[in-house]
Amino acid sequence: KDKEDWYSRPFLDIYLATGNYDEALKCKENDYSLAYINFKKKDYATAEKHLKKLLVYKYRDSSYPRDTRALNLYGEMLMEQKKYPQAIAEFKKTLYSVPYSYKANYNIAMCYKKLGKKSLAKKYLNDILIHNPDNAEEIRQLANSL
Repeated sequence: KDKEDWYSRPFLDIYLATGNYDEALKCKENDYSLAYINFKKKDYATAEKHLKKLLVYKYRDSSYPRDTRALNLYGEMLMEQKKYPQAIAEFKKTLYSVPYSYKANYNIAMCYKKLGKKSLAKKYLNDILIHNPDNAEEIRQLANSL
C-alpha cells in the first residue's frame, strides 16, 4: 500500500465516526469506503456507482455476487429509500453466499415488517435464532412485537 493510503486510513475511521463525510471522501479509499461514505451522506446515486463496481463479476455469461458487504450496503441503501422488494432481493443474494448471515436475515425481516408481511418477517427472525443465538432475547422480543 502506498504511503498516502496508510497515512489516511486512521483519519478515515475518525471522520466516519464523527460524521465528517466530506473530509472522509478526501482520504482516497476503495470503492466500498466511497460507497459507504456517500451512503451516509445520502448521496445514493454516487454510492450506487461505487457499489456496482463491487457487486458483480462475469463468469461464462452469468453474473454472481462478489462482495457480500457491498450487497448488504446496497440493500440498506434501498431500504433507506423505502424500496423494500428490491432490498429483499439484494439481501437474498447475500444469503446465497452466506446462508446464515445475521445482518442479511435481520434486514430481510425488517423489510417484510415494513411491507406488513409479519409472518415472513418472523420466518427470517427465526432463522437468526436458529443459526445465530447470541442475541436470542433481543430477536425474540422483536418477533413477539410483530
